[in-house]
Amino acid sequence: MYDLDNRIDLMRLHSDYRKLCGSDGRGRAALIELFNREKITGWHATRVLSEEEIRHGGLKAYSKTETIDRFRSLYDIVGLDSNRIDAVLRIAKHYLDEHPRRSNHVCFYLLESMSNRYSKYSATLGGETFRWSVEGGLGPGAGERLTEMGIPIRVKFAFNFNRIQPYAQDPIMSKFVKALDGFSDADQLSLEVDGAIEGSIAPQDILVIEPQSEQVHEGFLLS
Repeated sequence: MYDLDNRIDLMRLHSDYRKLCGSDGRGRAALIELFNREKITGWHATRVLSEEEIRHGGLKAYSKTETIDRFRSLYDIVGLDSNRIDAVLRIAKHYLDEHPRRSNHVCFYLLESMSNRYSKYSATLGGETFRWSVEGGLGPGAGERLTEMGIPIRVKFAFNFNRIQPYAQDPIMSKFVKALDGFSDADQLSLEVDGAIEGSIAPQDILVIEPQSEQVHEGFLLS
């Protein structure tokens, strides 16, 4: 496994990459070969799961039906009555029908150093789709309570690169090649990547589970 937050592992990855590249410039093929051999690490943020749930059940990828069912636990939090529930559900179902990549996956960001930079990693209960549906039906700010509940937890895990959603693999691989070609004994890669992994993350692939302090950054509540 290449721990992408660990300097020693980064140097090993860079060394393995350079050895396979040789002088023929086959950077992409070399990296694919390495990632077929070993897993890499990534991070997920959540407010809905407890440490115990993650430790025993991993990070579950939910089907479209399961995703809608999970939304039901969030109605009271954002103060929805029956009429508004129907409106929000119609939007959510339509969105999931139009964007099948939004179900059956686990969102990730690649490096620990990214965890406090982007509001999207707050991973509100139920995920971004529910908040978008609430705000699409009820107006901007209607889902704000979702960012204030629960205990923000970040989870580090190992995964195979080929489990990243296929549409994103080529651009992410290109970013990796560029970062490794420019790497020189640094503490971290010059690389910012996020995306989604198809399927669930098994408990045995969970490496770190820890609470994350909340910070305000550029007007957003991060977690």
